[in-house]
Amino acid sequence: MKTIEGLSKPKVLLIISGKRKCGKDFLVRLFRERFPPKDLLTFSLSAPIKATYAREHSLDYDQLLTDSPYKEHYRAQMVHWSDAIRAHDPYCFHRLAITQAVARAASGEGGEEEKSSKPIWLLTDARRPADIDYFADPSEIDMSRSKVLRLRISSSDATRSARGWVFTPGVDDQQTECALDGAQLQHLWHWHLHNDGTKEELLAQVQPIFAEVLHTVGQ
Repeated sequence: MKTIEGLSKPKVLLIISGKRKCGKDFLVRLFRERFPPKDLLTFSLSAPIKATYAREHSLDYDQLLTDSPYKEHYRAQMVHWSDAIRAHDPYCFHRLAITQAVARAASGEGGEEEKSSKPIWLLTDARRPADIDYFADPSEIDMSRSKVLRLRISSSDATRSARGWVFTPGVDDQQTECALDGAQLQHLWHWHLHNDGTKEELLAQVQPIFAEVLHTVGQ
């Protein structure tokens, strides 16, 4: 597995952030539908967290990847466990997420084309300021030649509830859900996407982002 320093960096990095049941996974699907696997590398910070937690606690990793009650049962414990690791190494899971995703792409796992150097990277689940800061820290990763686009997707509580969201103390009031909230952080986002309507309405908001990515990749 290559180190971060040894990786070819993308022309575009997309960072998606949003609360539970606001449509992050659906937004990722739109990007996957628009850009072929040979060009798009998606990675999740939660993937290495869940994989390591499952291994250390003898849990079902595949179940932790779902929206099942099984995952929700372990969510709070998993957050506390990962916070303890982040306290010693804030970027531990960032490095793992990227290097593991690149290794999977290079090996052709998950049906991806066998190519580790892709012009578009997509982080699917930024939740904390550190998830933004990591890509601006040249001592960690050199993104000086990459265009970074940060996307915040939101839905009303009524819409989220209709999708199955229920406010859960100890989850929805914690850093993983609230750390990127607030008017003082609005400057972080290049694009604000509102997801209370249809797929077509969301697509209309995403089309200019598609165009910006295509323009940058084509340069």
